Order: sequence, then structure tokens, then C-alpha cells
Amino acid sequence: MKVIFLKNVNKVGKGGEIKEVADGYARNFLFPQKLAILADSNAIAKIKTKKRAESKKEQSGKDRYVAISKKLTGKEIKILAKVSEGGKLFGAIKAQEIVGAIHQQFNVGIDPKYIVIEKPIKEVGEHEVKIKTPQNIEFIIKIRIIESK
Repeated sequence: MKVIFLKNVNKVGKGGEIKEVADGYARNFLFPQKLAILADSNAIAKIKTKKRAESKKEQSGKDRYVAISKKLTGKEIKILAKVSEGGKLFGAIKAQEIVGAIHQQFNVGIDPKYIVIEKPIKEVGEHEVKIKTPQNIEFIIKIRIIESK
């Protein structure tokens, strides 16, 4: 029997995949657990439409981050921070602060989870931070930490 998997089933199939399985396995396990549905023409058409929509959404996300990378590459993001007398920050600069500064200075929204800070930013000066998106777009931005008075 041909089924369309709704969720990943270990060692059997992945969500969205169409596969041939034993009739009893489908009726007694996959269908009651809502892990798969019968692969009739309507269900196959729905899955194809859903995959096209997901592909389109992914492409628009990729286009968005390509535009953002072009806009931010070579630019400097300035962040004001409180500094001790030794020139050290009171706390490390976090991804959320970087996102806020990017939004404020360039009116661009980036998800904080895409910001990769390799070592904590705890000093005044210029630092490089990588932005890595799920669409495999990576670019480096420059951050300048300035002492706030």
C-alpha cells in the first residue's frame, strides 16, 4: 500500500515522503498513530502543492538574507556599552544587543539565533561577528563597541 508519511518514522520514512509499506503495518500502526495517510491522487496533489509552497518560502527567505548581507557587508554597527576603568565591559555583548543595534541603525531584522559569536565580546573596540542563516548564507559584520558616558 502506498502511503504519505506525515512525520518521520524511524528506519521507515521521512515526513512528506511517499513509500510502499505493508497493508497491515499501514492500517494497524501508521494510520491510527497519524504518522501517515493513504497516498491517493488528492493527497499526492496536496503534498506537491505544500512542497512547492515551502520551496517558494525558502527561496524568498534566501533572497531576503542575500539582500541583508549586501546591505550590511562593509558597514560598521556601533554599540554603546558601560565600561569599567580598565577598559573592560561590565558584561559581554549578546546576540540580542547586536540585533537591536542592526535594527536601529539599518532598519533590518535578523533573528538572534543566526548570530554566531565565537568568543565573548568583552572589550571596547572593533570586533567581527558571523551571521549564518539556515539557507546557508554566511557573512561577517563589523561591530564597534563604544564606551557610553
